This record gives sequence, C-alpha cells and structure tokens, in this order.
Amino acid sequence: RFKEKDKDYDVLWLMTEIKQLTSGLDMKCSKHSVYHDALLQFVSMQQEKTETVDNWIKQVESNADTLIMIGGSKVLLNEALMENGENATADKRRKEANKFKALIAMK
Repeated sequence: RFKEKDKDYDVLWLMTEIKQLTSGLDMKCSKHSVYHDALLQFVSMQQEKTETVDNWIKQVESNADTLIMIGGSKVLLNEALMENGENATADKRRKEANKFKALIAMK
C-alpha cells in the first residue's frame, strides 16, 4: 500500500498513518473500542506539574486530532449546544470546537 501511495505523493495519507501509529491506539481492534479509548484519553488527560502551557496545549490538540481521526468529531462540536447549530458556518463550527478544547484544557 505504501508503494501505491508513495507514487501518488499522498502526504495526507502518510501523515494519517503516522498519527495512527503514534497515537497509542490499536487501530486493528474494534472501532468501538478504539473510539472509547480515544474518548477516555481525551477527557481524562491532565497537565503534568512540570509541563509547560505550550506543551499542554499541544497535547490537547494532539488528542483532539486523534479523536477526530477515528470519527469522534461530534464530541468536540455538539450542534444542540449552539444557537442555530445545524445552519452554522464552518468558521462558527471551528470556533465552537475550539471553545470545547479550551474547556478540556482548563479542567
């Protein structure tokens, strides 16, 4: 599969594969199990006492990216909590998801 993707210069595929390998999640398990593990990891992470704020924010972003990658983007963006959520623009959706990530980072 790599040879095929390499010919196409598919950098996005390569980055997704690397993210899956480094996420600590076993992508060969049940999709539900992987989703559960990623969700649990996202909501239970805590900043270490000696961890800088910049590194902590990177960790939150990385775990959010992992959650999105395995299909958990709805966790970050609940349209029911947004005013006129089903008709929100992409920019508004991104801002709402960022608010939730910030909340997770602060808890």
